[in-house]
Amino acid sequence: MTIPHCIIWTVFLLFVVISLAQGQTYVKLGFGYGFPLAGERLGTDRRQELTTTLDPQSGFQVPRLVTESESVHGSYGAGPLVHAAFGYMFTDQLGVEAMVSYVMGNEYEVTNTGVDSRLGQVVYDSRSTLTMSANGFFLAPMIKLTASEGMVRPYLMAGPVFGKVTFERSEHATTFDQGTTTTERAVVQYRGGLARGARGVIGVELALKSAFSVFVEGVITGMNYYPREAELTRYQVNDEDRLGTMTIRQRNAVFVNKVVDDTDEPIPSNDRPHQQARFSMPLSSLTANVGVKVSFGQ
Repeated sequence: MTIPHCIIWTVFLLFVVISLAQGQTYVKLGFGYGFPLAGERLGTDRRQELTTTLDPQSGFQVPRLVTESESVHGSYGAGPLVHAAFGYMFTDQLGVEAMVSYVMGNEYEVTNTGVDSRLGQVVYDSRSTLTMSANGFFLAPMIKLTASEGMVRPYLMAGPVFGKVTFERSEHATTFDQGTTTTERAVVQYRGGLARGARGVIGVELALKSAFSVFVEGVITGMNYYPREAELTRYQVNDEDRLGTMTIRQRNAVFVNKVVDDTDEPIPSNDRPHQQARFSMPLSSLTANVGVKVSFGQ
C-alpha cells in the first residue's frame, strides 16, 4: 500500500471513530492557491554573448563579451491545490481537524544561453532550459480553537504537516556549433522519503444554516523535502532514445548524508546507483483557501 493510500485510510478511520463519539463532526471541501513563503533560490538564469567587430584603423577583430545573470526564486509548494478536511469538536471552542490536500506545484524555468558571433556571423549558439515542478499529497493533523457559536466564527489551528512528494526536472538543450545542430532532452524524477514541517491556520466561518457554512482560511506552511533517490526516465539525443545505452549508475542515484570517494577502494559497480549528498527542496507557502463545511451530530 502506498503512502497516499495509507493517509487516506488513516483519515477515513479517524472520521469513523470520531463520528461515534459524543460531539460534533464535520467535513470541509475547498480549493486554494499557495504563494511562495520566503522563496529560496532555485537556480540562475545566465546569458553570455561574445561578438567581434572589425577595427577600421588596425584591421583587427575587436572582441566584446557581455554576461548577465539573474536568480530564480520560489517554492515548489506554491501553486493551485484542492483539499478536504475531517474534524471533530469536543466542545464549542476546542476540536481537532485532519486536512488532506493535493498540491499541483508551480513550474519554474532556468535558462542558460551562449552566443559566439564573428563579424556578424554566428559560429556557436546554445540554449538550455531547465524546467522544475513538484506535486504531492499533504496531511496535516491540527488542534482547533474557535469562537463560541454564532453566525461568524473565527478560529485558529496548528499542528505538523507531512507530505508525499514527486519532483521532476526536465532539461532541453540545443547547440549550434560550426554548422551542426545538436539537441538533447533529459528528464529526472526525484522521489522517496516523507516531507515534514509545521502548519498554522487562521480562518473564519460564516454559518448560512445550522449545519452548513462557508469558510475562508490563510494557511502558513513551513516545510522542506529531502528526496531519497533520483532516476533518469528520459534521455534523447537528436530525438534518438539513448536511455537503453546507459548503465544503472548513470541512470539512478541515491542521496545520503555523507559521500566518501577513496582511490584505494574498488571502482564502484555500474550495476548499482551512484551516491550523492542529500539536499532539500523548499515547500513553504502562504495559501489562501475557500470552501464549504457540512456539520453532523450535535
